[in-house]
Amino acid sequence: MTEFESMGIIVWGTGYLGYSDMIYYTAAGCHTLGIDINAASINARIKEGTYLRDLVSWYVMDTPKVSLEITSDHNRSRAFKSRVHFICVPTEKNGRPWDEPLWDVISKIMEVEKEADRVNVLIESTLTPGTARRVMESLRENLTGKKIRFGVAPRRDWFVDRDKNLTELARVYGTESPESDAFFREILGKVCSNLVVASSYEIAEMTKSVENSLRHICIMAADQLADAFPEMDIREVLALAGTKWNIETYRPSFGPGGYCIPLSSKYLISAAKNSEKLSIFSEATAYMGERPYKIAREIIGKINGPRIGILGTMYEGDIGVDKESPVLRMMQVFKENGLQVFVHDVFLDEESVKEKYGVQWFDFIDPAVLQSTDCLIINTAHSKYIEMADFLAKAVRAGEMQIFDNTGILTALREDPEVSEKYHLIGTPEW
Repeated sequence: MTEFESMGIIVWGTGYLGYSDMIYYTAAGCHTLGIDINAASINARIKEGTYLRDLVSWYVMDTPKVSLEITSDHNRSRAFKSRVHFICVPTEKNGRPWDEPLWDVISKIMEVEKEADRVNVLIESTLTPGTARRVMESLRENLTGKKIRFGVAPRRDWFVDRDKNLTELARVYGTESPESDAFFREILGKVCSNLVVASSYEIAEMTKSVENSLRHICIMAADQLADAFPEMDIREVLALAGTKWNIETYRPSFGPGGYCIPLSSKYLISAAKNSEKLSIFSEATAYMGERPYKIAREIIGKINGPRIGILGTMYEGDIGVDKESPVLRMMQVFKENGLQVFVHDVFLDEESVKEKYGVQWFDFIDPAVLQSTDCLIINTAHSKYIEMADFLAKAVRAGEMQIFDNTGILTALREDPEVSEKYHLIGTPEW
């Protein structure tokens, strides 16, 4: 039996990244074990079929039927004769870089591996530049005399696009030695067919923050153009600019959300010795942080009633993650101004909306409820909302509500003279 055949893939953190690691590596014939402090609730949700349900359409393989073990007991990993540790824990909290979970995992790995001859650690989490070196130094200091193979391979998946998956998407990784490079190339290659090696793990670590920070700046530019030229259809301008071979298409919005882009510039700023030289990243952080509050105030100034209905709190369509979603900050402004906020999201129910946000459920499918709304905000382009575009348009024509569209779902209303004055698409003159 080879080293790889007897090795266990120990996945620390079983959110989107860790859970998908387990599925792909188990399907590839590897032994996997997930370790998560929330293992009990995760296992309960897996059993009922609701955990990370939106990942099903993302898998390249047919819907996988694999049995996965997820536990909160890190000592379960000792059952494997040899191990490679994949670290996928969150490294942010309250909108700021935060590495406490990372160091908790490192301490537990060192406890588990104190009797081992070889220690294999691969970090997939986004890191503040310089963190990986400190991790490597800690491993060497506390596991003296042991052979340590260490690598950094940040994930860059996009879970709403089947083409951007763990098998085919380019995967950057870096290690501390040629031996580690060969080892992790074989481990990663069991799943990924498009590996891109960095000259060091420090370079791989920093690449993740830089690539997302560059997008952060471009997103800011799109929003600033809309602010600076309110009489122009900046959405069209940006769409046309995107036809140039080396320019990505951006669009004005309420702002970015999720785990990556809103935090990306902060990782770089917090690590830089001369952070004042990163002025453009500091500006992006400040501008995008304030933007949702600005948008909320603009909406308040344009409506004539207190009832605000919101479709979608997730930061992206068909993904069940509301982390850093700009509409959450907008809701704060609405509530502070005494407005009544009603929320619907395809990943939530009435109870969870009240628990998470402290607002009422928006039963928009009931025409009477929808037409009694003074303001409808379409925040997230979930497939369900897109499929119901005609229904929503009919309700707009029948009522007096103002529509504020972050998605472009109801762009057909721009051409309808009877309702065009009630429809506001961000990044266009009618906003």
